[in-house]
Amino acid sequence: MKFDTRMTRLLMAIMLAVVILTPIKAGSDSPQSSTPAMPGSFAKTTGMYVIDLKTGEVIYEINGSKAFIPASVTKALTTASVLCLKDSSEMFVTPVVALGKINDGTLNGNVVVSCVGDPTIESRHFKDAQGFADSVTSGLQALGIRHITGRVVIDEAGFHNSGIPTGWMTEDLTEPYGAELQAANFADNCVSLSMPSRKTTPSTPALTVEHKKCKGHARLRRERSGKTITMTGTLPRKGLTTRVANPVAASTLKTAIERSMATVGISIENRDIKHSGGRAELVYTHLSPRFTDIMRSLMFRSDNLMAEGMLRTLAPGESRQEAIAEEMDIWKDNEIDMSYIMLEDGSGLSRNNRLTPRFLASVLDWMSRSLVAQSYVRLFPRAGVEGTVRNFLKNTPFEGKMILKSGSMRGVQSYAGYLLDEYGNPSHAVVVMSNDFKCSRGQLRTAIADVLMQIFYPQSDFDSENSPTDDDFIQD
Repeated sequence: MKFDTRMTRLLMAIMLAVVILTPIKAGSDSPQSSTPAMPGSFAKTTGMYVIDLKTGEVIYEINGSKAFIPASVTKALTTASVLCLKDSSEMFVTPVVALGKINDGTLNGNVVVSCVGDPTIESRHFKDAQGFADSVTSGLQALGIRHITGRVVIDEAGFHNSGIPTGWMTEDLTEPYGAELQAANFADNCVSLSMPSRKTTPSTPALTVEHKKCKGHARLRRERSGKTITMTGTLPRKGLTTRVANPVAASTLKTAIERSMATVGISIENRDIKHSGGRAELVYTHLSPRFTDIMRSLMFRSDNLMAEGMLRTLAPGESRQEAIAEEMDIWKDNEIDMSYIMLEDGSGLSRNNRLTPRFLASVLDWMSRSLVAQSYVRLFPRAGVEGTVRNFLKNTPFEGKMILKSGSMRGVQSYAGYLLDEYGNPSHAVVVMSNDFKCSRGQLRTAIADVLMQIFYPQSDFDSENSPTDDDFIQD
């Protein structure tokens, strides 16, 4: 009798393990033989959550409540949060004033630029946001100012400098995608660095460049709070020119304004002058692109700087953590399960971020029923067609019919978005997150495509191995 009892318990334990490890359709009484499963080791490293938005049914789930490093699919959460709290037609406003008395063409005071964290100033991605320095110069000319006794002052007091987010890796800090958000941002916070001359374009006097010669290829490094870029290794014979993140964008902005003034003959003494009376005369007011245009651009290109800028709009003048707290409150108030969720930034570059497929799919579900649903859907690029997903699901039935934000960094691959119906409306929310996968990125993408095909086109004989996967590693 004891033997039978032990055997019965063993069989029950085996059956329970099979049930736990087998993905099931929500609402089913038992696992379906037709339910697709992630192949091999993918099932341990990958989470997936698919919701039918018309019925609210979870039609596929594996590791849905497991916390993953999400990478840039975090941007889908950031933009959703901004649309919930902000007017999508709102803009960043950066005023420039002449502060002091103006007598006979001389400003006895300073030109003050009040920076608010606008990430688009002079960005190459927004033509209408360029020409900032020349616009300031034109404004000074309109006021009849030909000489300035004081300085060009970049006022950053209205923006809380929270520093580099925890979890951004040291090797990211010199890369263009690792450019940090500052009060004053200029030209995507990147400069072209030429070695061995150590010249930067545009000119940035406050940036120090060191070269420590040693064996090996040239490498760049910057400390988290430093204003110095250190290059180690041996330079090529012809020298080296590379694009790097700029930690002192205020210096670049100030220099650009001074050089623009010099071209039209406006001289500046650079004396240390405090406010000496006289009213503040408006020189120029810079308006950024609309928030919705910024968000669409950052979602298509996976721009970290722009994403961090949009996150901070949730708590203007406050710290990054205050903005994240506002973001978390949105989803708590909408009764979305926040278990295991941790956020350090708005871009997803932090490796300390943790999201669950279930949480992000729930956000997508909620957004599809919100008053800003159409605005949100328009932010996503079409798989197989555009943006960072232009090669994913190409030449499949999903091409142009699935809209996705991708996320990738070393050991991380994620997707989040919607499948569209024949009218172009979201029919399903889809989230996929994979961490610490041992195969190639291309093999993982093929496996993901296979499961998606089994979920939505189970009768199709489509061979995903003939579909391009673009296995090149791109940090986004």
